[in-house]
Amino acid sequence: MYDDREQKYAQRVEIVTAWLHRSGECLLLISVYGRDNLLMIPAEFTRVLAALIPFASRWQDITFRGIVAMALETLAGINEADVRCSRASIFTTSLSRANTQQPSTKWGFLGLLNEPRISNFSFRGAGRDILTFPVRWAGMTELYIVHSGRNPHGPCEPFDRAVEILAMCSQLRTCRLTVEDRDRSFVATAAFQVDLACLHSLSIKSVRLPVIRTQGRFSFVSFPALRHLDLYGGGDVPAYDEEATTYAPFPTHATAPHLEALEISTNLFGTAEALAGLPCGLPP
Repeated sequence: MYDDREQKYAQRVEIVTAWLHRSGECLLLISVYGRDNLLMIPAEFTRVLAALIPFASRWQDITFRGIVAMALETLAGINEADVRCSRASIFTTSLSRANTQQPSTKWGFLGLLNEPRISNFSFRGAGRDILTFPVRWAGMTELYIVHSGRNPHGPCEPFDRAVEILAMCSQLRTCRLTVEDRDRSFVATAAFQVDLACLHSLSIKSVRLPVIRTQGRFSFVSFPALRHLDLYGGGDVPAYDEEATTYAPFPTHATAPHLEALEISTNLFGTAEALAGLPCGLPP
């Protein structure tokens, strides 16, 4: 059985290598897939991945889905000088099975994410500190950070961390974020004054708590070019939490004077009065 598997992977490497040599200078879209159950992943699969490395200069778009540590180790020798990617996407598993948890995965060593041409970065999966990814935030024009599934690495981004990320992305045009407002004592300071002059589309999802609690924080974030704003939530509001059911208008009039489209989910508001008060925050 083991010899058969060895032979199968050897044949795959031979086919992949031959095809790549014949493909001239065509740019490559690379997808690295793992499995939910890490115990079912044969070590030989890194052979195929290793066969792609000599062609790294032609990688344009790379996606990691259900990634495992052995794949990162195989790619660790590639740095930003070896690739010319413009898009990077990371989709981790939902970690719903015991064997899939890999808290020791060290994304910081994946040097290819530091490629200066990468302007589109996506992360979807279980929560982890997004700043551990070695991407060049200042060059991002599209950013998607969407958490899903169980969260063995801790909660998703608190609002202050989300603002910290946004503050580094001065060229951002499109953004989708999942946040969780866990710090009720948060106070806006000069350090959090952010001007996103290029941003034209923003989508915010608040986990567990309604986004109406976080919205007042945007009074110190400026969106002069924002055209489209989506607000939605994903959790029940505790009946005893009076603060969660109060409403202060999202300051779109001051922070997004050119807003053209607003999409919201009604479960963001604890009362009908809160929903009825929405228009007072809109630009004319």
